[in-house]
Amino acid sequence: MGTFIKRSDLTVFAPAMPEDVADALIEDAEAEAMLAAPCLEDIDGLTDLQIDQVKAILRGAILRKHEAGAGGSTQLSAGPFSQTITTAATRALFFRSELRKLRTICKSGGAFMVDLMPKRDS
Repeated sequence: MGTFIKRSDLTVFAPAMPEDVADALIEDAEAEAMLAAPCLEDIDGLTDLQIDQVKAILRGAILRKHEAGAGGSTQLSAGPFSQTITTAATRALFFRSELRKLRTICKSGGAFMVDLMPKRDS
């Protein structure tokens, strides 16, 4: 059972997902999320809204990964012409935008957070 996601959170959207697959994907997603945004390890320090945001990001990534499966290829032919379309499974579990959102959740920690680093001119 995960910290943010439970198997039942996924079966609503993917009822045919095997339990062992769901458990493995939950474990992978939460481990990667906590690596990208270490503040997620302290779930007691997060607000209910932040927990819901993390849950939504994780659920979307897990369902996308499950739907991608192992990939495959399709061959189309018309007369002398043919085309092979190969779809590979998504390699990374999270999109960059999702990692940014997870890190932003960590940065929105509270009213007493002060950034003491000067802004760099680019």
